[in-house]
Amino acid sequence: MGLACSPELIVPSVWMEDLFGDITLENEEQMQAVLQIYTSQMDDVMEMKIKLPAKCVLSKTDFATSLAPASALPNWCLGMIKALDFIDVQVLSDRNRDDLLFIKETLTAFSCIKNAKKIFSKRSEDYQLEGHRMKRLLTTLIADFIHEMRFSETQESAQPEENKIDEQAFREITQIIMHQSDDNACRLLEEMISFQVSQLGPDFEKHNKGHMWLNPEIRPYMVLRARRAQINFEKGLIDPAINELQALIELNPNDNQANRYPLVNYLIIKQRWSEVEGLLNLYEERSTFMLAAQALMLFAQSGDSKESKLIKKQLKKANKHLEKYLTGQIKIPKQTPQAYQAGDKSEALTYINLAGKETWRAVDGALFWLRRK
Repeated sequence: MGLACSPELIVPSVWMEDLFGDITLENEEQMQAVLQIYTSQMDDVMEMKIKLPAKCVLSKTDFATSLAPASALPNWCLGMIKALDFIDVQVLSDRNRDDLLFIKETLTAFSCIKNAKKIFSKRSEDYQLEGHRMKRLLTTLIADFIHEMRFSETQESAQPEENKIDEQAFREITQIIMHQSDDNACRLLEEMISFQVSQLGPDFEKHNKGHMWLNPEIRPYMVLRARRAQINFEKGLIDPAINELQALIELNPNDNQANRYPLVNYLIIKQRWSEVEGLLNLYEERSTFMLAAQALMLFAQSGDSKESKLIKKQLKKANKHLEKYLTGQIKIPKQTPQAYQAGDKSEALTYINLAGKETWRAVDGALFWLRRK
């Protein structure tokens, strides 16, 4: 994995001696076996399958033993450091040098208990707590580092023109972005969007407007922008999130991504009722998501009217679980469903995940009204 971090290929003759020391490979078959492992590891890295061996644990009850000499985690980190030493720092940008120093320092901290105390104590008062935090983040840090070293624009001039991110690698990197929202992930997200724009060309939106999702090459770009809207909402930047989703719907009115569902919720939170109504009229669907939006809009505008009660009744019929999750009668599980079925708990949880609770709390008295028959 360490060898795969390099922006340039490091030929086996350079690293083979460091890997085996005095051990001599006896025949061509053994050499091919080693190269097969190396190739397999490179393939995993290119597909962003970044994981540590199962034995590389950091015990919560015996921190020092996990970092004892010859333990799995220290050995693995020392191997990574040895491979990173092959990288020519002279060809790196300042930022890449800083990234390299940080990842090497973090790996060094896991090489023994003495280094862990020294390095993690600089970052936190409780070095063990910081150590466990960094251990949880280690694969993400390595994945981000590999992306920066191999795919960032700062390395573009040093790589052949044809060396671009293939679809599988892009998809795997996107998965990392989809599950992280810290500053590093946000920076990576912006870089990936910029990269995608550079690959698609300056006029791709103009030429594909109205049917963006029909072009498979543009779909990753659409996914990344939707993720940017979600992160903006999480940061409290609701208007930029709304703008992002409205732009995506304008580019692809069929809305294959279902951006209308978080969008209508964000609009309700901001009390932008005319735009809520416009979105409801645009799609005219009786899904749980849009029935909830319509019920909230009518309640906000006319209170417990005959019309609002009718839509509320239809909402409860469409999904009997939603009311219980929204009003706290059933505890919301931590795990978010990856897909949902209409009328099922999975649909209710998906609605909650799209700012459902925040949406109902934004309308005074709405949750109490929802529980009334």
